[in-house]
This record gives sequence, C-alpha cells and structure tokens, in this order.
Amino acid sequence: MARCASSRVTSVPGYPAQAFVLPDLRILVVDANSLSIYRDDHGVMTSSTKWLDGSVETGAGFLKRIEIRDLRAVANLEVVSMLGMISRTVSFASGGRFAYALDRNGKITESVSRNTEAYHGMSGILRFDEQPLSPYPDAPPHIPIAEWRRLLPQVIARLKRNGQTAEPIIRTSFPDSVYGKDGKLLFTTKEVEPGEPPQIVPTELGILAFDETGVTMHRLDGSIAFKERNGDMRSSGEWVRRIELYDLAQVTTYDIIHASRTVSHTVGFANGGSFVFVMDDQAKVIETMERNVHTAREENGVIRVFGQSFPEEWNGIGSG
Repeated sequence: MARCASSRVTSVPGYPAQAFVLPDLRILVVDANSLSIYRDDHGVMTSSTKWLDGSVETGAGFLKRIEIRDLRAVANLEVVSMLGMISRTVSFASGGRFAYALDRNGKITESVSRNTEAYHGMSGILRFDEQPLSPYPDAPPHIPIAEWRRLLPQVIARLKRNGQTAEPIIRTSFPDSVYGKDGKLLFTTKEVEPGEPPQIVPTELGILAFDETGVTMHRLDGSIAFKERNGDMRSSGEWVRRIELYDLAQVTTYDIIHASRTVSHTVGFANGGSFVFVMDDQAKVIETMERNVHTAREENGVIRVFGQSFPEEWNGIGSG
C-alpha cells in the first residue's frame, strides 16, 4: 500500500473536510475519501492525494524524482507518446502499477500509483520499495586477502588471451580500499598506456589487472569485472543484492527479454547510455553491462544507477 506523508485518511463520513496549514506553508486537507497535500511550486499550486483504496495521485510539479529501490522488481514498462506528451506505466512483480506523464521538457506532469509499496516524500521524491518475488541473495563468504595468490595464474592467463604478451609487473602494496565513499573505483582505467606492460595490484577484494585496454577486477569470490578505457563496464558473477535506480524519469526505454533460463533488463537513458543486467531463474544477477552511464557500487552488494551524470547532492553514502 502506498504511503504519503501522514498516510492515514482520518476524517469521518458525513463530517466536513478538515484543513490544516503546516509550518512550511503546505496545506493538508482531509475528507471522508482522501488525504491531500497542497504545496506552492514557484507560484503554482500542486498537490498529492491519497484515496481510501490506497492509490495516490499527484499533480503537475509535485514530483521531482522517481526512485526505484530494486530494478529486479520491475516486470514491465510501457511507453506511449501522443501530442508532445509521454506516458509510461510501470508494472511490478508484486502486481502493483505506477503510471506517470512527462511534458516536452521532461517534467513530470501527473502520476497515479496503485497497489504499490511507495513513499511520497514532501520534497517531491517518490520512492518505490517494491521487492522482487525472490529473496535477496546472501553475501559471499569472506576470503582472507592472502588467498589472492591462487588467482594469479588465472589473471596472467586472461591477460595473455587478451593479447597482452609482456610480462606483467606485480605491485607489492595493498591499497586500503578499491572503492571510495562515493562508490566510484579509485583507480583509473588508464594506469597503463599503450605499449607498457600490464600491472597487477592485489587488493582486499581480489586482484586488479591493468593493461592498455582498461582494468579488470578478479575478485576472490570468482567474479570478474572489466572496465574499458572509455568507461564502459561489464561484470559476471558479481554479488548483487539489489539494483537501485536514482530517477525513473530519466529513463527513455526499458526492455525485458525472457529466455529459457534467464531474464535480461535493458535500461536506456536520454543520452544514449544503457545499463543491462541479466538474471537467472532465481532472480540472481549473473551479468551486468554499462555503456555511457554513471553508477556507484557499495560493499553491501548495492549498485546505484544514476544515468548520464551523478546528481549534485550525491555524497556517496546511502542505505543498503
């Protein structure tokens, strides 16, 4: 059931509606059928209304951003364009639905959510807490950093398969962390210039292998992630607990393809970038691919997808 600020409709049938002026000049109106919040948006009055059946409707200007806590819970997204307006309907695995419309400038003009687990924040952020039908995967067991040596033959073999014939340089220093507080990889993809020998760096998560094509992370849990010099990235076997989308309004296409044992989701953004993840029949993420998008990873298995740029308010610290 959706939640909207003070989420209970408390007026009694047969009695007049009640209105309250909140400290920040928002107006709360409660009647027998609904609870509404009215807010001034740069001189234009906008509102959000929750009805007795739990559905929530918002007017033009109320929503600033639509956040989805776990993209694995998305079952379908339909897009309809008509007379300069774009309407999209998201269906979740739980059966809930959310529809919203955008104007020519990409501004959210209205929305309706039904049977969803969502929170409408007063700052204009709508957060969907829908969960996939399968449970979140457990974290892989901790492996001592000393185990990195068993990965070394595999790393060298992969470098040679990729055409890197020069003997790699093995760094002896162990960095404190691979990712910064903002979830970004601390190492650049251009540590090794064309013609230079590859470099191998042991870390607390596995082995970083730099060559002239980019950087590859060979994790101790057996997963591999490769980031090219242009920033594109792909991973296989990575532990992913959930995939969070920062703003659904930035998404232009969303394609879901079902195969015999897998399901792939391709999220397209306005700048032509895309984020792809593939799940097995247990909804476990087995592969991801990123092209011209900004993402951040956290050690608790959360991937945050931002689209074409990191938001100004992003500080790299979020809930897991």
